[in-house]
Amino acid sequence: MRLQISSDFSINTDLLSLTLTEQAGRTAAQSRMAIENGRGKAEIYLPEGIKFSDYQVQEWLNKVIAETLRWFCPRLVTPRLLQFSQTYTLNYNRVTYKDVSSRWGSCSSKKNVNFSLWILLAPSHLVDYVLKHELSHLKHLDHSAAFWAEVDGMCGGPGAAKILDKAMNEFSKELSKKFLRRRR
Repeated sequence: MRLQISSDFSINTDLLSLTLTEQAGRTAAQSRMAIENGRGKAEIYLPEGIKFSDYQVQEWLNKVIAETLRWFCPRLVTPRLLQFSQTYTLNYNRVTYKDVSSRWGSCSSKKNVNFSLWILLAPSHLVDYVLKHELSHLKHLDHSAAFWAEVDGMCGGPGAAKILDKAMNEFSKELSKKFLRRRR
């Protein structure tokens, strides 16, 4: 995923707050990251006068933000995944966070679960849906009726999973309109 980043770029969800601040005298990016009351907070300090319109600056900023998200995912997403795994007795082998934009999550036949590190841009109820969706694949490696019934059971009852799936698709479209840019 590649974001179009401007001087007023920020991420503000119930799981994460991320802001950019230009600072005089700075020659490289520096981050201050913390977790307060279960919510991530990141302030990324950038050199003053940075040229946000420059393609190479955009690539560099995307890497800085991706690495910030990579730092937060195990601290904010993994505990939620572990909680759901224990609640529903669905055990996975390994969790991995990747810089991918083609999907929010995946599950392998080896019981490894993978998530896009960009999942932290979503509100927590949609993050939870994606986690439950992928955990359900530990039992059903398809999108059969049995799979959707499993997700429904985790998400509040019949039809809940499809409603959340539609909400996640809508979120993805809105995210694209707001932040995403085309690669060269």
